[in-house]
Amino acid sequence: MSRPRSLGSRGSRVAPVMVMLVAGVGLSAFARQPQPPLPPGIPVPQVAPEQAPGEGLKALVSMHGPRSAFPEARYVRVMDAETFATMWAMHVGDDPDDNFRASRAYPEIDFTRCMVIAYFRGPSVNNDGEIIDSVTPTGGGIRIRFDSLTYQTMPRGEADRRLSCRPFGIWVLPRDEGEVIIEENTQGLLSQPPVWTRQIRFERFH
Repeated sequence: MSRPRSLGSRGSRVAPVMVMLVAGVGLSAFARQPQPPLPPGIPVPQVAPEQAPGEGLKALVSMHGPRSAFPEARYVRVMDAETFATMWAMHVGDDPDDNFRASRAYPEIDFTRCMVIAYFRGPSVNNDGEIIDSVTPTGGGIRIRFDSLTYQTMPRGEADRRLSCRPFGIWVLPRDEGEVIIEENTQGLLSQPPVWTRQIRFERFH
């Protein structure tokens, strides 16, 4: 489905940092973990080749929006409830040790049957969130393709009034312990076909 995009908005995106959360990590310990350094300059993304279509899967639950408390861009794969509690607390800006479940809505997820893939874009503009386009089996795991709900805020004859945001997408999927490949539509022009660019690959879960 076509929707308005901000021309050039793709170019201002923050380069994502790959993170795979591990079980049993508290919020403070998670925040202190050293993160892989960003490569010098702006990395050139890899344009993914087209693959033969497979039988598509569906996200069980898809959450997106323009406001997350995550301070920087991260892709996350979550395979257990304790890790999810840490991620969710960081997303909403709470400390899990302060019984944040009592004051906010908290999703309970059965991780024996489900997993969570999330993308927190970090500081951005004119973006209402990250939405799944498709989930496709690859033989060794799944491929997720997603897009951004971007929009324009520059009426003709007026100054640009872009709106600051920290968009996110949190996707609950059937549990799959194989590799997870995530591709983003990086084509930013109106009424043009998508260009799927590989952003990250999670190894098989052990």
